[in-house]
Amino acid sequence: MLFPLVLLLTLSLSFGQTLYVAAASSLQRLMPQLVEEFKSYYPGVKVKVSFASSGHLYAQIAGGAPYHVFVSADSFYTKKLIRRKKALKDSYTEYAKGLLALYGNLKGSDIKRTLEEAKRVAVANPRHAPYGKAAVQALKSLGLYERLRRKLVYGANVSQALQFVHSGGADVGIVALSLVVGRDRYITLSEELYRPVIHSAVITLKGKDSEPAKEFINFLTSQKAKEVLKRFGFKVEW
Repeated sequence: MLFPLVLLLTLSLSFGQTLYVAAASSLQRLMPQLVEEFKSYYPGVKVKVSFASSGHLYAQIAGGAPYHVFVSADSFYTKKLIRRKKALKDSYTEYAKGLLALYGNLKGSDIKRTLEEAKRVAVANPRHAPYGKAAVQALKSLGLYERLRRKLVYGANVSQALQFVHSGGADVGIVALSLVVGRDRYITLSEELYRPVIHSAVITLKGKDSEPAKEFINFLTSQKAKEVLKRFGFKVEW
């Protein structure tokens, strides 16, 4: 279904409805712009977004949380919801590839030196945050993980890892590029250092009858959404 062709068909259906979206923390800066673009086509739809790590959102949805759409920072948790029949298989959509950045008190452009001289390094918890998992992979690829593991401080999600740097709880953080792009003091890490962070989205079982949910999933791959995603450092064509 092509996004521009369904606007007139669904606008009247979606008017006055509320769309509940569960979104990965790496989307906190850009999601308001995505929602604004979406609402320019569907002004009658109220969109309420909750942010957390993808793993925590997965657990909430699997436990019955009333979200209509799950916008994850990976494909693992969305596919797991589908396997558990908590999301619609046909709605599965990969919408972007996320990148990692080293952010904080940098030693020029020397990534290894920056990490080795840092007293504390913030990352998201790799147990339930895709960017935390990718950060650990990057450290292992750099040959630094064993040396730095005692320096690591873990945020519940990637946004909290970034907050540790802002608050002084860590000298640097390995975080989602989308949270720091356009700011000072960051270096984009080579994609060769970690497995691709493929962002995906699904309609949950709770959202199966929601027209706004269907259109929001469709919107994520529209040209307007791609423009927003690119501005925040995502790759949308690969």
